[in-house]
Amino acid sequence: MKSSRKNRQGTSRRIGKLGLWLRKIVVSIVVAVFALVALPACSVLKPAKSAPKTDPDKMETIVMPSQDDDKKKAAKEFKDSKDFTDVTVNKKGELVFKVTERQRKREIIDREHEINYFAAGFLSQKPEYHYTVSKDLSQFSIWLDKDAAPWFWGSYPFDSQILHYFQRKPGSFDMHVTMYNCHTGNKIDDYDGLNPTGHSWTQDQLGN
Repeated sequence: MKSSRKNRQGTSRRIGKLGLWLRKIVVSIVVAVFALVALPACSVLKPAKSAPKTDPDKMETIVMPSQDDDKKKAAKEFKDSKDFTDVTVNKKGELVFKVTERQRKREIIDREHEINYFAAGFLSQKPEYHYTVSKDLSQFSIWLDKDAAPWFWGSYPFDSQILHYFQRKPGSFDMHVTMYNCHTGNKIDDYDGLNPTGHSWTQDQLGN
């Protein structure tokens, strides 16, 4: 009798342990299934953010003022560069660029590269050479002498104008240039950077 009772008790304990083990497995399965079901719901509620795609061949029109006396010739030179789909002159004498998004971005990169390249060359010539540009780009001041090549200070206003319009910045672009002798600090000249008519110098006039 005692042996039989012990056997029944042992069997009950084993059954109890087995039941507890099975319950743990069932709970684990339920939790796993709930997690798998919940994942798609979470992804629906919080979709992954992605950058908007732009069409590189989307066409747009960029209108830029021109100070050239022969505006048609200026438009033709731009068009002949093959960097733009088309360049014409409107009734106001402005240059009208027909460009794709790819062409617009490439022009920005090219102009930024040109500015940085010529600026680095200018600054490396002499330690006294330097320049400043106002935050709104309306004032460009440069300190130099007769040994300075004109590539940087001659092209900077025009390159900056191109960037202004191709980067779709608001308002019109205007830049005033003031030149100083880098040794004496004396002002050499100041003028409209986009229309330097009547302001031409020999290198000697820039001073020693």
